[in-house]
Amino acid sequence: MWLPVKGTAAAVRRVLAEFASISALHRDWHHEGFEERFRTAQRMLELQRMPSSEGDILRYMSYDARNEQFVFAPIREFPNQQEFFLGEHDDPERLLEHVDLCPFLFSIPHLRTVVDPHAEHMTPTIDGPGVATSLYRCVFSKTLLFVQVQLSAEVKLPPQDPEAFRFMWKDSQVVPKMHIPVFVRVLWPDNERMCGGGQLVRRFNRFFKTEFASDIPVDAVMALLYIMQWAKQLPNFLGVRGMRERLAELEAAAQMPEPAKLYPATREIPNPEYTVMERIGMHVQYLAQLGDPEIALTIQRLLPEASAPVRMGCAKAALIAGERELFRHIVSSEPPGRMQVYMTKLVRKRKSRDLIDSEPRLLEEQYEFAAPLWTKRGTRIDKNTLEGAVDMQGRIGG
Repeated sequence: MWLPVKGTAAAVRRVLAEFASISALHRDWHHEGFEERFRTAQRMLELQRMPSSEGDILRYMSYDARNEQFVFAPIREFPNQQEFFLGEHDDPERLLEHVDLCPFLFSIPHLRTVVDPHAEHMTPTIDGPGVATSLYRCVFSKTLLFVQVQLSAEVKLPPQDPEAFRFMWKDSQVVPKMHIPVFVRVLWPDNERMCGGGQLVRRFNRFFKTEFASDIPVDAVMALLYIMQWAKQLPNFLGVRGMRERLAELEAAAQMPEPAKLYPATREIPNPEYTVMERIGMHVQYLAQLGDPEIALTIQRLLPEASAPVRMGCAKAALIAGERELFRHIVSSEPPGRMQVYMTKLVRKRKSRDLIDSEPRLLEEQYEFAAPLWTKRGTRIDKNTLEGAVDMQGRIGG
């Protein structure tokens, strides 16, 4: 991988001029906010009588990013964006630790959400807590990496006897692996040379079989490849084309006999292993999250012969893609039962009948759909921190 430039000062200046100009703009936009965060961190350390050297302050700022408010995140700073799938993880916090230590990213993120799968509000469920978000910035091009841990992609119905379900795995001393998907949305500025003129990224795509847009800055490309290589998840680094191929492979596997599962399953204690149909239901959501322009056609193709988990996945995918009428059609055509009940819990509505009735009682603009890209929990404060403990006491006292 090399960038052909003529070895003159003028040529190097032309190549690096965009990096310098975006750095100047970044300073103008964010210097005051950084100084405020720096002073706040310094004051907190001094009040706690802790070491308050410059290094200590910067480390505390990185830690305190978990308490930054999402509303102040600069998620619309740049016009260009692309989404990537970073794989499924049993403990996504391990992947985020790799992101924290990536040398191409600033060590102080804009946002940092601790994703502890053992915390009560972080446990993935069919109508789960939503999306845990973290926001990082590249050092050179100032590209934003919006990392999203999707905690509500589950398509299994919850156990009707949750106590027995927990005791079973506690007694067996074998904890089933979770499949928690992680995505990253890359937002970058308009540029001509930060991407190597486009040829560099195209060559990178051919060599590594990736799907980067041709104008993504090179440091964002290297940051994502570095993270996925370090986490040993490079085969799972997918864009829309790769996810379509994986979904096609699952559909082909669904035509074959289902292999025997290790654990039995009942309505009270469901099987923690995933069937092929359940995997299809989850990957349809992943395809919608990646922004596939043909997701509505994919959902309509799967629906006629879809099993219950696939129908749940299609309903969630329609919500993610903003296909409201398609979502209402899926819910209203779902046979009455637990699956339909949980589908109605995915959105805020006046009454369940507004979604279930074949003839809608409300007009399209009267529906109030929940945003699928943020958590239903109103606060980002981790209850394991001091702020979270105070917040929890306030909720109990209230």
